[in-house]
Amino acid sequence: MIGLDTTAFIDLCKYDEKFMEVWKSMDAVAVTTDLNYAELMFGLSPYCKGHAEEEALIDSLFENVVVLKLDTTSIKSASKLYWDLKKKGKEISFTDSLIAGILKTNGINKLVTRNKKHFDPIPGLEVVSY
Repeated sequence: MIGLDTTAFIDLCKYDEKFMEVWKSMDAVAVTTDLNYAELMFGLSPYCKGHAEEEALIDSLFENVVVLKLDTTSIKSASKLYWDLKKKGKEISFTDSLIAGILKTNGINKLVTRNKKHFDPIPGLEVVSY
């Protein structure tokens, strides 16, 4: 299984050639997190033209992947990850630490993202960028 970050969904919606090339080369079940869904929804203004169509597209994409949920175990994992990195002078965002915590708690050690630098500091997580 391989995790898809928010940027992967954005680029999938745009049929980004670089993302599509990477994705076609992978032979894995796609997973993501409910936080990635939240990031996408917060990025959609309900007052912009085309909102309903974009929301429907995102919903249909999320129906075709495994969506891992935030729970107490993944929160604790994310918190430890966040503080371990901070202690080493490497900081990642609160949201990225939660996404990584959810993935790692569920045994997912590979993530596709355009934001390689956001996830590179995380030990044990292979970051596939494009």
